[in-house]
Amino acid sequence: MTEVPAVRVAALSYFFPAHNEEANLRGLVGEALATLPALADDFEVVIVDDGSRDATPRIADELAAADARVRAVHHPRNLG
Repeated sequence: MTEVPAVRVAALSYFFPAHNEEANLRGLVGEALATLPALADDFEVVIVDDGSRDATPRIADELAAADARVRAVHHPRNLG
């Protein structure tokens, strides 16, 4: 089988909803930050906290404060 080379793009926004994901959030963002440089010249990771009741909002804010390529958006209540 022939491997197809990855296609790079100039810019990419990677976002995902996070509802009560305190156990998974750091790993997911870490994996995204390790992978995205191979796919895009410029990128951002957007965490959309969907009204979590655990530590997800705090962790999202910590990740955003630690890396300018990460942003946290918060919904005050779960919007589904």
